[in-house]
Amino acid sequence: MQFSLSTIAFVAAMATNVSAGWYAFYNDPSYQLVVKDGNPKCSNECIHFTNVARSAKLYGSGGKFTSCSVYQSKDCSGNYITLYSDKNKNERAYQLTETAWSAKCYFNC
Repeated sequence: MQFSLSTIAFVAAMATNVSAGWYAFYNDPSYQLVVKDGNPKCSNECIHFTNVARSAKLYGSGGKFTSCSVYQSKDCSGNYITLYSDKNKNERAYQLTETAWSAKCYFNC
């Protein structure tokens, strides 16, 4: 099964720490939080969501970006899509057309 997505918002935000990036996944378009973290590492760690995710926000800064590979499975296996922030201190929001249960996220890897 393939994911498809559309960027629903592209909102400028000022960073308080030029070396920080973060990601957040939400259960619904009103942004009920499922999981959030700052400065994801290059550890290839699977992030298990507490609930199904239907939207996401990623933030990059200082010329660096955050990326997340998002899976429908609960164990980061099978088909995935990759979401990216931009590199210019802007938050990028995504509406997922398929539900997601896990992800692997990276900051400037």
